[in-house]
Amino acid sequence: MAYWKEALVVLVVLLECGDISACPARCECTEDHVVNCGYQRLTSLPQNIPEDAVNLYLHHNNLQYVPRGAFRNLRRLEGLALTYNRVSQIEPGAFEGLTNLQSLYLGYNLLTNISG
Repeated sequence: MAYWKEALVVLVVLLECGDISACPARCECTEDHVVNCGYQRLTSLPQNIPEDAVNLYLHHNNLQYVPRGAFRNLRRLEGLALTYNRVSQIEPGAFEGLTNLQSLYLGYNLLTNISG
């Protein structure tokens, strides 16, 4: 019976706190709101990036395309690294909503044209 009481306490704590440690698969998230998805051979942007992310590292993957609104919910994002991928296309509006963005790294991709 004690086991069930302990399990119930854990469940209540998880429900009250929410999923504060959510991190995309194959990525590492830190307490200072850094999401590191580098060197993971990703072919698409990870899902469920924490909305409180301040820095997002997607370097050294196999990303080819950045769709419109890809980072729309990441309003606190200050740094975004997409270097060393295979990005050849970035849709207009891909970075919409990134009002706090200070650093955007796009080097070492296959971009030939960037339009507003």
